[in-house]
Amino acid sequence: MSYLQELDAIKADLEGRFPGWQVWYVPHSTDAGVTWCARPKPILNEASPEHLAEAIEAARQEMAL
Repeated sequence: MSYLQELDAIKADLEGRFPGWQVWYVPHSTDAGVTWCARPKPILNEASPEHLAEAIEAARQEMAL
């Protein structure tokens, strides 16, 4: 298994353990390390702050179910 395949397997494991989260990693250009990152899904993009607030509230309510 290659290094990237190992990282992808770890990523898949984390996403399986934490549904509703997007997980990714950023390889370092200066060494062999990586930085691990995560954020809750969904990623929201709206045309106005008001619409964004509505979308956030809808997503929060859906996550609470």
